[in-house]
Amino acid sequence: MEIILIDQFMLPQAAAREFLEQVHFSASIVKTRPGFVEGYVYQRAVDDGQVNVITTAVWASESAMQEARKSIAAEFASIGFDPPGIMQRLGVQMQRATYRRAPY
Repeated sequence: MEIILIDQFMLPQAAAREFLEQVHFSASIVKTRPGFVEGYVYQRAVDDGQVNVITTAVWASESAMQEARKSIAAEFASIGFDPPGIMQRLGVQMQRATYRRAPY
């Protein structure tokens, strides 16, 4: 059964451009991993000057996702890419959840 990782981010409008650039950079690495099925980025403006961004990554299995997490973390470390540091600097708040995906 496919596993979907859904991240929801809230960030200041002023940080949206840089944050989305970093999201797409990260995705360029994530989507090369074995077991990756598909991913999307969703964005909407919120009334209080915030932006809501949701990213999804679908994996063929739980084990594929776990193996990808390890190799992605290693690659990020090797190139000095620090998503938690970027989010802190830009004032981004994140919630993460993992779901099992099945058709209707």
